[in-house]
Amino acid sequence: MTSIDLRQPVALGRRRLTLLLAAAVVAAPAVLVLSMIPDLLLLATGFIPHTSGIAVAGLMLMHVVVTAVAVPAYEL
Repeated sequence: MTSIDLRQPVALGRRRLTLLLAAAVVAAPAVLVLSMIPDLLLLATGFIPHTSGIAVAGLMLMHVVVTAVAVPAYEL
């Protein structure tokens, strides 16, 4: 009967998970800022008629709320 040593694959998995979480901590704010660029362009260009600053602020707030909920949920 042979035994399988799983310590090394488990250690590799943990190290990869740590690196992925560190990348997510850096990527999430960057993606949040990038997601606001189309909203600001919408306000600046008036692509959709009668777009107000309040509507654009609501869109930007939506991006912040979704990020604030989604990022901790992915770490579970």
